[in-house]
Amino acid sequence: MLKQGDIVDLIAPSSGFSEDIYNSCLKIIEDFGLKANAKPYLELIDGKNELTSNSVEYRFNHLQSALKNSESKAIWCIAGGYGSYQLLDKLGAIPAPVSKKAFIGFSDNTALMNFFVNKWNYPCIYAPALKQLATGDVSQKAIESIKKALFEDKYDDIKLKPLNDKAKTQGQIAGKIIGGCLSLVQTTVGTKNSIDTEGKIILLEDDKYETAGRIDRIFNHLGQAGFFKESVAVILGSFFEDEFEKKEKGFNEALESLKKYMGINAIPLFKADDIGHCKDMISVPFGTFVNIKTGENPVLKIGL
Repeated sequence: MLKQGDIVDLIAPSSGFSEDIYNSCLKIIEDFGLKANAKPYLELIDGKNELTSNSVEYRFNHLQSALKNSESKAIWCIAGGYGSYQLLDKLGAIPAPVSKKAFIGFSDNTALMNFFVNKWNYPCIYAPALKQLATGDVSQKAIESIKKALFEDKYDDIKLKPLNDKAKTQGQIAGKIIGGCLSLVQTTVGTKNSIDTEGKIILLEDDKYETAGRIDRIFNHLGQAGFFKESVAVILGSFFEDEFEKKEKGFNEALESLKKYMGINAIPLFKADDIGHCKDMISVPFGTFVNIKTGENPVLKIGL
């Protein structure tokens, strides 16, 4: 996919960050053997917005410029946080890019990534944002995973845990994988940008700051909205940098809410510890066909 010396556009579609972190992100790109197409810090982060890195207009124009840049081979989000969904209406008003390149993002960037996959069939890699690499929030294992994805277009098999009887039944499940951060996935439900879940394998994860009550509410909302009914499987990634079932009693209750909707629709439900907000985050290519070998020891394989 990428080779040494390739140009990568660095964008900030969500929250801001310090200049020191930005400089560390530039160093990460250099250490990867890549070249950054990056704005000056004081232009990228205007300091006038409390929640986001810059105005909606600036962030959209920067993203559009990166999408159109014929010299770059990838677009890498610097940080998540808040604000990516604000760009969706403007994205919906422009044509899909003629050429495609990898779009790398995470967490709040979920809103953009699912738009790209659903509307444009555009390649996206759910992987650490540059800020996570710069601040040491992910392990060497996570770094090696994104390097393997970027430079070799290869992905490791991912061990899963079956969470319901349907997942324990011996067999194979195939479909395109989509999803991302649970709270961001929910924001588009009922809108024109809602994810097309038909025949899809849905990955859902979130950060440790989401409470059991909020997660339970989201699971129930998605279930009542029929979000899961046309999917072929659901995978829960990391939520708490801990075992989902062990955090506290409330999380068990949230999980039971989700299992209810999986049971109603006879959909296999799995757990993957190393996808999402966690140190050992494994990179996953959204919009790509994957295969799940089901049973007592299920495995997710990227590709068919």
